[in-house]
Amino acid sequence: MDIPDRPKNEQPRPPIATGQPTDPQNADLLEEMRQAFEANGVDTSIFSAEEVTRLPMWGEIAIPPRDLWPRMAFTLREVAIPLRKAMGTALTARGYRPPEYNRAQKGSPGSRHQYFEALDLRPQPYTAANRRKLAILGADLHNRRGSDLRMGLGVYGAQTPSNIHIDTGFRRRTWRDAQAWKERASNA
Repeated sequence: MDIPDRPKNEQPRPPIATGQPTDPQNADLLEEMRQAFEANGVDTSIFSAEEVTRLPMWGEIAIPPRDLWPRMAFTLREVAIPLRKAMGTALTARGYRPPEYNRAQKGSPGSRHQYFEALDLRPQPYTAANRRKLAILGADLHNRRGSDLRMGLGVYGAQTPSNIHIDTGFRRRTWRDAQAWKERASNA
């Protein structure tokens, strides 16, 4: 389990392509990304390259620079897919945010989404019980492996979360209501 390298003083970079997933250039890049994910041990039947590059607010996708792809492969393989398997239900995932999209979303200037190593996850079906279960599972994973993965965990909602945020490779940390969910996971 090698965490992909990160250059010192790294800055967010623009995508190499944007638009519709069916645009020929984008379709080719998504296929290349799918192959890169699979070469890094990711089951792309669970989370697809298209899904983690989708920009819902703009109705298109944005494909990050190729050197960032191993980061998402690591995040998917080590965190998102184990959470999906533990949930026993589908999860939707939002990943890459180009810098201008991150600003439009009012995301943190240092958001790990810009570096293609973060996901916002929501359970499907989107029920209160599933959202609580996902928060507990994410908190438990952070308790057990957060240091090894340099995992970030954000939980949005104290009683019934709307979604959780996970990232890897930057530094271990929590925000919003994650600490309360970590305590619940420890006591479960």
